[in-house]
Amino acid sequence: ERYEIADVAAKVATAAGSVRVELSGKLEPLLVPAKASVTLQRKSKPQDRQIARAKDALRAFLDHAILAASGRELGWHRALLVNAGSPGATEVRFRPFTGEEAHDYLATLTRDLLAGAHAYLLPCEAVFRAHFRGEPLTAAVDYYRHGDERLFFSSRGGPVRDPERYPCPGDAEAIVARRFGPFFARLIGDEDGER
Repeated sequence: ERYEIADVAAKVATAAGSVRVELSGKLEPLLVPAKASVTLQRKSKPQDRQIARAKDALRAFLDHAILAASGRELGWHRALLVNAGSPGATEVRFRPFTGEEAHDYLATLTRDLLAGAHAYLLPCEAVFRAHFRGEPLTAAVDYYRHGDERLFFSSRGGPVRDPERYPCPGDAEAIVARRFGPFFARLIGDEDGER
C-alpha cells in the first residue's frame, strides 16, 4: 500500500518566527498488517554494506516517524530491505514512537532545515561510519571529504557542486544528536548491522 503524507502539519518556531509546515509526498511502499516499509537497496561493496543498510533503513525510519506523528501507526516498525542481486530481504526493526515524540522529531528536522545556510559537509554515510566503527565524526567526514573521488556519498548526489570543499561543522556532534539520535535510540539489533 502507498500512503500519501497528508496528516502531518505543525507550527515550527524558527529564528524568524513561527512558520506553519506541512509534510507532503509519498512514503516507501508499506506492508500494512506487518507494519513494514519495503525499501529497494542498491548493490553495495562488501565493506560498505553496513553503512548502505543503515542509509536505506533511515528511509523506513522516516516513514515510521511520519506514520506515528499522523496517528496511523503507534507501535513497532520494520524495514524490509530488498537487494535485487540477493534472494530474500534484510529486516531492520525500530522501537515505537509516541505521536508526540514523532511530531517533535519531525519539527526538529524542520527547524534545522529552515535554520539558514548549511555551508558544511555532514553526509549520513559519515554519521553511520562514525557510529558503527567508533571513529571520531570529523575523521569520518574527512574520509568522504578527502577520499577517492569515485567514492559516492549522498552529498555528491545533491544540488551542491563540489560538496567536498565544505568543512565538517563545528557543532557536528550536536547536529547528529538531534537528527540521528532518535534513529539510533530506536534501532533494534546488534551493532554489526545484521538484523
